[in-house]
Amino acid sequence: MENEINDLRIKIDSIDSKLVNLLDERLEIAVAIGEIKKKMKLGVEQNGREDRVLERAMTAKHPESMVSIFQNIMDSSKVEQAKMAKAENFDMNLNVGVMGFGMFGQFLARNIKSRCNVEVWDIVDKSREAKELGVKFVSFEKIAKNKIVILAMPMESVEEILDKLKNKLEKGTLVMDICSLKGFVCKLMKEKLPSSVDVLGTHPLFGPQSAKFGISGAKIVLCPVKIGEERLSKVKEFCESLGLNVFLASPEEHDKQMAASQALTHFVGQAINQSGIKRVEWSTKTFDSLMNIADIIRKDSPEMVRNIQTLNPFAKDMRRKFIDEVKKIETELNCLEEKHE
Repeated sequence: MENEINDLRIKIDSIDSKLVNLLDERLEIAVAIGEIKKKMKLGVEQNGREDRVLERAMTAKHPESMVSIFQNIMDSSKVEQAKMAKAENFDMNLNVGVMGFGMFGQFLARNIKSRCNVEVWDIVDKSREAKELGVKFVSFEKIAKNKIVILAMPMESVEEILDKLKNKLEKGTLVMDICSLKGFVCKLMKEKLPSSVDVLGTHPLFGPQSAKFGISGAKIVLCPVKIGEERLSKVKEFCESLGLNVFLASPEEHDKQMAASQALTHFVGQAINQSGIKRVEWSTKTFDSLMNIADIIRKDSPEMVRNIQTLNPFAKDMRRKFIDEVKKIETELNCLEEKHE
């Protein structure tokens, strides 16, 4: 029986390979149609077209599943058309320097290199990794000459890098960071960098693990520190051309929300990991989701986990509220158990 399953899986793998090529070809055609629509000043969606595709899908042996699959295919095609339309608004001569070429720096360079010229730098020689990725590894002095400089190093390294960078930047440079806390880092950039440069805090709410299959549809928060409306609008449009959902917030507002969505999530995930709770065979989807969170957090560096809790001024209060409620629930349950004894 096991051999039979393996044989069938081999057939599925063969079909999947063909599907990947066919779907890739379909997306290329959809993008070409999008280019024609733009010239004709037509919208991405056209009445009746999707209905006809879905009606065809209904003739399959498994109509409901096939309709769902084709709906997803068409949604992906519309996303690619929209990204293509926005991407055409950008100057491909835009030079971007990524400082820090670790996991996230490489992930970042990989996702933006089709929209701009990317140079990278790291304290460690990573010229081989840069070459493999198709970007240029340059010196510290050279990276500082880019029109846009993105700080992609760990949060604890930002202050030291800013001290070395501040006198090497050219007038009008836009300096951005990708750290997960904005109050702490935005304050550093504002204090350390010269008044002649623009400053923008950013927080991509995704990373190499959570967005390993693509960043389209993911979220990013922009926290303006010192940047004009026109330039901020261009950054927003650039992010949207990558398929990202963009949100604007102050550093304080950002960190307040991160105390719940990030610090608390890491706190719970860390507790699960340290308690030794493991996956079980008869699990619910909710339990699987909880364990997925714990798995992601387990891969984060200890420094990152610590910074998320200690450098966010709102995290401590969030943890306290959570722990207080857990204690209340535990007390209530103990009282109920005592009544049943």
